[in-house]
Amino acid sequence: MAEIKIRDEDLQNLKGKVIIITGGSSGIGLATVSLALEHGAKVVIGDLNPPPPEVREHASSTFVPLDVTSWAALSEIFEKAVEQHGRIDHVFANAGVAPRTTLLEDKLDSNGKLQEPDYSVIDINLKSVLSTTALALHHMRKQQPPGGSIVLTASASSYQRFPSVDYTTAKHGVLGLLRSLSPTLSKTPSSSAAADRTGTGTGTPLSQHIRVNAIAPQWTATGIVPGDAIRAAGAYCMPAAAPARSALYLMASGARSGELVFSQALEGETGGNGEGQDDGEGGRVQYKEIDEGMCGEAARLCGVPGPDLAETVVRLMEMKAIRAAESYSKMTGKTGVCFVTANSGAKSTKSS
Repeated sequence: MAEIKIRDEDLQNLKGKVIIITGGSSGIGLATVSLALEHGAKVVIGDLNPPPPEVREHASSTFVPLDVTSWAALSEIFEKAVEQHGRIDHVFANAGVAPRTTLLEDKLDSNGKLQEPDYSVIDINLKSVLSTTALALHHMRKQQPPGGSIVLTASASSYQRFPSVDYTTAKHGVLGLLRSLSPTLSKTPSSSAAADRTGTGTGTPLSQHIRVNAIAPQWTATGIVPGDAIRAAGAYCMPAAAPARSALYLMASGARSGELVFSQALEGETGGNGEGQDDGEGGRVQYKEIDEGMCGEAARLCGVPGPDLAETVVRLMEMKAIRAAESYSKMTGKTGVCFVTANSGAKSTKSS
């Protein structure tokens, strides 16, 4: 988990690039928009509310009213970007809201029955990220030349015990999206035998040079939680511009894919031991790539013999040994996943 130093020159190749940013009118999204414009990018902003006038009136910005829970609205912002600029280079799936549901409070209807919980945080913080990613992949695959990058807004709560059921569930899901996509996109080594057999290696038709990464900010001053409140609770807090830099760094760094960049404020103006770098507001911030270390430690703790999980799944897919659950349901009337051996056709099922 080596520290990453992000310099202004690391962001220079964003000049002229087309970036879609959801949730771009406030918080980390707005900070990313502002920094991208400073570096000469062309930014298409999607949000329910318009950004501040100085951003909206910038010659290189376009605002598109957007409800990220609407597939039609998300499709429209992508179509608008292509219509206006001809291609999409980077997508920042960033829109998110604060926690709303604990599952610990009983809300009853007029008949005294338990009401369905409010899943709007899941819809916004996870489902919309899946939809945004699907649209990004679609457009990046078909444009000429194909390619681009996707950055997801995960969180420190993506991998920690965080007492907020809906928010933490969604952010764990965002990390799951990163981990599931990255093996089949550009980080997958072309030297991997399984990857070569199934066409998932670097530069193959499936990846088409599309990268996916995520940021995982620690406490950040945004509209979700004000900085003063965070500091009053005894935690260190960084400005939204700090994680914004990490998002743009992942876009600009063409060799990075499958990475999760953690950012955190450090103690005081010196960063305690002098670590980190200036956060732009007199404090210190530190960036680290952490997912490789976490996955490596998980593999060590589990100690599962044989090929790793990802390679096994690739091999099963190659053998067409995993059938869609709905196909199996039609055949048997049961739900579940059907595994079929490559040679004998015998099958074993896990049904429910």
